Amino acid sequence: MYHHGKRVDSMSLSTAVDMLLDFCQTFQKKIILVGHNVESFDSPILMYALDRC
Repeated sequence: MYHHGKRVDSMSLSTAVDMLLDFCQTFQKKIILVGHNVESFDSPILMYALDRC
C-alpha cells in the first residue's frame, strides 16, 4: 500500500476486523460507534468487512 507515493505498512482485512473487535471488547460497558456520514460511507464498509470475516 502506498500513501503520497511512499510505501506504508498494511494488514489484512481479517486482521483489522479482529483488532477492532478486540479493542471494542476491552470496554466494560456496551459501546456506540459514532462518525460523520456513517450511513453513506463508514457503515457500508464496516458491514462489508464484518460479513467477509
